[in-house]
Amino acid sequence: MKLVFILCFLVFSSGSVCAQEESGETPAPIWKMAFLKRSGSAYESVPFHRSLTMARNDAYRVYLAFEGPGFCYVVQEDDEGKLPLVFKKTVSRGDRISLPVNEARDGAGQARDFRAGELLGTSRLYVIVSGQRRQHLEKLMEQHGNESVTVTLERSLLSEVLAIRRTLSSASDNAADLVAPSETDPAMKGQLRLFEGRDARVVTITVRVQ
Repeated sequence: MKLVFILCFLVFSSGSVCAQEESGETPAPIWKMAFLKRSGSAYESVPFHRSLTMARNDAYRVYLAFEGPGFCYVVQEDDEGKLPLVFKKTVSRGDRISLPVNEARDGAGQARDFRAGELLGTSRLYVIVSGQRRQHLEKLMEQHGNESVTVTLERSLLSEVLAIRRTLSSASDNAADLVAPSETDPAMKGQLRLFEGRDARVVTITVRVQ
């Protein structure tokens, strides 16, 4: 009788462990981000938790480094509410993302930057990093990339981004630590801002042209 009880206990306990592993929550992603403003032939990392004032034609990039798996979404909004950049990627530990993507090159063969002044007035970059896939957001992004972009689609996509931001707005990013960049990071003498401990975040970077 004792043997039967022990066997049953082992079967059910091991089954519950497997169920937990299969349905277990994805750990909160750990990632770092820098806003890189071009200074001559190099980039300077500048704080981005407040609105950034840029001169016309200032060049800049956004750099992200991931220390664990997750999902990354980036949307750029111009002053008219249009979305010139829509980006999504499933990330793994060690992944590095530099936006605009390096594959996009200008006529001189140099990596293209964002340019202040190309987007009149105030532009915003919404950076969403999540431990869980945002399926509705991804569906809208795929439509944005595969179809003729309509005003309705752009409004729906932006509304989804803002809805995600509202659900996460109760937690502040001000407590995030600043860490020195590693040798493999292009932030050079600047700093990367570390984000960890939360399943999802929306970081809004506001750029105003002077």
